[in-house]
Amino acid sequence: MYRQIEVALVVEELHDALDVVSAGVRARHQVLEGILASDLGVGAGDDSDVDGWDDASQIEYRKEVLGQTVYRALFITCWSAFEQLMTKLCSDVKWDLGLSLSERELAGRGVERSMKYLRKAAGIEIDLNEWKWPVVRRYGRLRNHLVHVGPNADDANDPRSARRDFGALPGVRIEPAGEIVVDESFVRESIRSVQHLLIGIDKSIQAGLENGRLVRANPR
Repeated sequence: MYRQIEVALVVEELHDALDVVSAGVRARHQVLEGILASDLGVGAGDDSDVDGWDDASQIEYRKEVLGQTVYRALFITCWSAFEQLMTKLCSDVKWDLGLSLSERELAGRGVERSMKYLRKAAGIEIDLNEWKWPVVRRYGRLRNHLVHVGPNADDANDPRSARRDFGALPGVRIEPAGEIVVDESFVRESIRSVQHLLIGIDKSIQAGLENGRLVRANPR
């Protein structure tokens, strides 16, 4: 139960942060719309135009840049919280079951290694499809791309695969030039999916303990 409470608290914090971020984005958008409506924007058809952009083009660009910066950052934060919770979960399981092998001793890294530890080393039976593991893995690939490659799908080693993989996520679109654009609904759904998976893993642990497949060596 304490693990589910911990997950719920982290998820609540992430949703609260998204609420604040989204409110800020919307407020900034209103300011920019006001600038455009009042005809005080940069350019106004004179020599101050940037590369021939008109006011509307510049303001739409500024709105997009602001939204993408904060939504991508919060999505990456969500994934970092998920990694930390999975690592802690593995540590709890090691202690509870009295296992000699730790997660760090397995090959790999991140949540993929954590999941391998829970299923292979601890022997926890987890229905991966029921708890949205395939979708969460796709989130992980997107996170790695944004952090290590950048916001353009065409910079991937396999651009066609990246466009198909990332573009299939709800709330994500791939621009013709390759830019990966995410919206508030995408970040919200990624938080929910991670929560769903973590709760599912905890339920799988409890089921294993109750039916005798898992034996708790160190009762809390």
